[in-house]
Amino acid sequence: IYQMFVSCGRKVSTTIRLGKFAPNSTVKASTNKYTNIFDDMNSSDKLYMDSTDTQSWIAGLQSNDKPSDWKKDINLNIACGPNRLEHNFEKQLGNCTIKTKDVCSDCGYSIEYDYEHSYNSNNECTTCGKFNDNIYVAYDTATKELAFANNEASLSNYDTQYGNIKGFSYTTASGRPWNSVSKNVVTVDIKTPIYPTNTAWWFYNVGYNEMIELDLNNLHTENVTNMSRMFQYCGYTAMTSINLGDNFDTSNVTSMEYMFSSCGYARMTLLDLGDKFNTEKVTSMSGMFYNCGKFVLTTIYMGDWNPTSTIKSSTSKYSGIFSKMNTSAKLYFNNSEARDWVSSLDSTYRPSAWTTTNNILLTSQLTN
Repeated sequence: IYQMFVSCGRKVSTTIRLGKFAPNSTVKASTNKYTNIFDDMNSSDKLYMDSTDTQSWIAGLQSNDKPSDWKKDINLNIACGPNRLEHNFEKQLGNCTIKTKDVCSDCGYSIEYDYEHSYNSNNECTTCGKFNDNIYVAYDTATKELAFANNEASLSNYDTQYGNIKGFSYTTASGRPWNSVSKNVVTVDIKTPIYPTNTAWWFYNVGYNEMIELDLNNLHTENVTNMSRMFQYCGYTAMTSINLGDNFDTSNVTSMEYMFSSCGYARMTLLDLGDKFNTEKVTSMSGMFYNCGKFVLTTIYMGDWNPTSTIKSSTSKYSGIFSKMNTSAKLYFNNSEARDWVSSLDSTYRPSAWTTTNNILLTSQLTN
């Protein structure tokens, strides 16, 4: 069954009824007999099959054999009913301390999950103490708003639901459920506190055409390890500013490659990294500010930004870091070590017109 479904229905979400499809032990025993079987298929596909063993086998395949985003009971489903598709689920009520189930009244198939929690202001369940790390995403076609929340109810009025992305990591822009609408976004609303662990590609080209500002005050990033291309091409045409908020903590981030590349390209005038922009664990900053605010950016408050010795020791880890930025921009650093290092870079890495008199400055040099 080598490459049996490769690229099948690649461009659009597809429903596939696999029926009694069930690879035998001979096939399962040798990877070259099923290599790339579901490779390059749409990440939103829904497959329905009769066997839970087949469901588990597909879920356990490597990313070169199926889309890495496919999940059991979301993309990989047990079939039911005369059309061999959806179940007639009925919820078995319980409380959050007990595992509960959705049970199909037609065939008895069940999905086990945590029951709904009641969270307090500290984002902890008042019954069992579980921390709320859910991240639901939705989009409203009429208002062109992309929204995030830690519960489904907050997003119930949005016409396009992307579900819970807790624990998801994206390695390309196309892997994001909201990729097809990202350029059209006008506003982003993070309605409740959310706590992701990986924000790579999240806002890549989001609001490319019309978004004017981006407010991330409810985004808590203390657990995030990867911010690569997080804001690349974000607000490219019209955005004037980003408010990273008071909870933008980068103390555990290891990669910031192309993080702000071409962000606010045409109209952004100010970028403030805040007082929690810690770079002590970062091992790569290639292209981090490349083309950021290309035309009118006047000020970046760099805060405690300071490349580690690991980065400084290898040009490949900071290639193009400030390249093609506005020659009039002023960068304010909290420490002289970072200021002096940026000043020492040649025109391969920053505008040659920048000087320590006019552009590469210390925060202490700010005037009212």
